[in-house]
Amino acid sequence: MKKVYIILGIISVILLPLFLFGLNYYYKHNTEFKVMQLNWKTNLPEHPISEEELLNNSGGFLGDGDKIIKFTYGENQVEALKNSLSWGDYELDIFLKLNRLKKWYSTKDEEKFTELINSIIDNSKEYKFYAKTDTNDTLILVWNIKTNEVLAFIEYM
Repeated sequence: MKKVYIILGIISVILLPLFLFGLNYYYKHNTEFKVMQLNWKTNLPEHPISEEELLNNSGGFLGDGDKIIKFTYGENQVEALKNSLSWGDYELDIFLKLNRLKKWYSTKDEEKFTELINSIIDNSKEYKFYAKTDTNDTLILVWNIKTNEVLAFIEYM
């Protein structure tokens, strides 16, 4: 019986650090940035200065919900950001999608996000837009060309 405990102790000393290292690697590299690259084939420049989660209402069945993430880029990344996607100007399709999101967020008593979307709509000339829908999931990227901030509105269904 003593040999069994010794063997189990040796195995746990070897496997536990490997498991913890793998878990740490997974969480460190499985950011929303990477998820957007995989799910929607986005090509945003890697390594933004900052990545801030503004809203996370995900959970439930298979991660249903929505998120808003703000990526901030430096001046040296503007050219790469410009060439990363086929950014467009404000148009009816973007208006309808943002209004749908505004209604969705306001039903969740998220007034500041409704104000954020209203600000984008009201100052649309300061932004470039990219939208993609895959099955039931929606991604809207809003790039503020003055501040080099990219807001990612992610909706999982």
